Amino acid sequence: LELESSLLTNLLVDILVTEFNQAKFILTIRDCYSWLDSAINSELNRPVTYSWQKWLDFAFKAKQLKHSQAEKILAEHGLYTLDGYLSYWASCNRNVLTTVPEDRLLIVKTHEITQSIDKIAAFLEIPRESLDVAQSHSYRGLKQHGFLSKIDRDFLEEKVNTHCREIMVKYFPEISLQHLHFQPSKNISRL
Repeated sequence: LELESSLLTNLLVDILVTEFNQAKFILTIRDCYSWLDSAINSELNRPVTYSWQKWLDFAFKAKQLKHSQAEKILAEHGLYTLDGYLSYWASCNRNVLTTVPEDRLLIVKTHEITQSIDKIAAFLEIPRESLDVAQSHSYRGLKQHGFLSKIDRDFLEEKVNTHCREIMVKYFPEISLQHLHFQPSKNISRL
């Protein structure tokens, strides 16, 4: 068994599917709200190298997209636009979902990785014992900054609807902004 686990793999998935026609793929998918919260927290919690900064600028379309007044808090902290983050989330997931043949793809919700170990082992046709359950959530955030709670709820929902709604409805129909631990402000003015 050989394994590659990188967010950059998404950029090559079409090549990987063709070149490695026996390869199986596991998409770990997270709802866009908690992913966005985690992405923002990760940027604020960890130092970023020059090359990684360039990658983030590319991925989140730093040169093409400008912050609106409703996203001022993000701009003030050197973060990207909601359009940048959420279009990236949707594009990455959609790319895998539409490129990898269904019989070679296992979709596992990130928060269900530990409970899905048997399913993962069966899909990969390997012994369950060969998977280290202790490592299933080894990249937890260091600190929660709560930026999403400072963004107007309607503005955030508009952006989610624009970029992510189709995937959210299919894979996370039970999740909405009201069900999350952060509650964006309802009374921040929008320009």
